[in-house]
Amino acid sequence: MNFLSTTKLDKIDEEILGILGKYGRISYSELAKLVRRSPTAVKRRVENMLRDELIERFTVVLNSDKMGKKITATLTISPSSRRLERVEEFIKKMPCVVEAYHMTGKCGLLAIVQVADIKELDECIQEIFGLEGVIDVNSCVALRKLK
Repeated sequence: MNFLSTTKLDKIDEEILGILGKYGRISYSELAKLVRRSPTAVKRRVENMLRDELIERFTVVLNSDKMGKKITATLTISPSSRRLERVEEFIKKMPCVVEAYHMTGKCGLLAIVQVADIKELDECIQEIFGLEGVIDVNSCVALRKLK
């Protein structure tokens, strides 16, 4: 983030961010109507937030069910400290991993995975377990999405 930025978030910026978070493809004209500002002013605000890296990127949220990824699970991975970077690089490249984090405490690494079925989840876990430097892997399967 550019900490020398002159951008200060006000209520309008926060409102714009909230709308963009839900409707990333909304036009500046529609966005301007919702926040009661001109399209030019809204465009300038969004460009400032992009420049100052308050907005990293615009992205697409995929429907995992429709893509055949019916199971979402969290994996906590305990790597040995000597192999941490190698394990992190491996996890980041796995197609089943949609998000990954280096955590504090006993968690070590946290991976969010999306797979088609339990068999694929087991294969994913076994692949991680088979990696040199992985001490333990624990999984929790999501029953339903809340948010």
